[in-house]
Amino acid sequence: MRMQIVKKTNEPESSIDPYLLGIKSSDNLVLNEIYNKFFPLLKKFVLNNNGTEDDAQDCFQEALIAIYRRLQKEDFEIKTTFSTYIFNVGKFIWFKKAKKRVKSSSIEDFKHGEADMIEESLDAEEKYKLFKKGILALSADCQKVLNYFFEGKNFKEIAEFMQYTGAEYARRKKYLCTKSLTEKIKSDPDFLSFY
Repeated sequence: MRMQIVKKTNEPESSIDPYLLGIKSSDNLVLNEIYNKFFPLLKKFVLNNNGTEDDAQDCFQEALIAIYRRLQKEDFEIKTTFSTYIFNVGKFIWFKKAKKRVKSSSIEDFKHGEADMIEESLDAEEKYKLFKKGILALSADCQKVLNYFFEGKNFKEIAEFMQYTGAEYARRKKYLCTKSLTEKIKSDPDFLSFY
């Protein structure tokens, strides 16, 4: 079955699939219904393809997160049943995990446009996890400096917030913290397997 994602223009939000709306708003009742109705199919697939129940749960959770993050950026409409959509997202995630394990996988039946969108979302998720782990491994001082920098504060403001001697010191500190963050990310085992 061919799947398409169509970006919404000025259509009312109510035209979006109710399950997508539930994911977007983190509605626990809808999320429980999604899990109860659609997880068993993905679980069966993962178990039949050398995975465990834990693997299936991880894939399903990651599928929901990927869809949620996409919905935070833009509303979209699926041109298939929600069951087919979430199954294929979960299936793609399982192929990706299995490929990391055995360095080979087959996803010929997965439509390229959909696969590209999901892969981009998952890649961004992996990069974000690495970035977050790297930040948390830094000193509290570096975490504050980089957070201020990412919030768009200039070096003069950072120096004031951090009670540094001046903007030049804040600039140097930001450079050293960024260098340390890069080293931590590159030395992370997940970075090596991801890249």
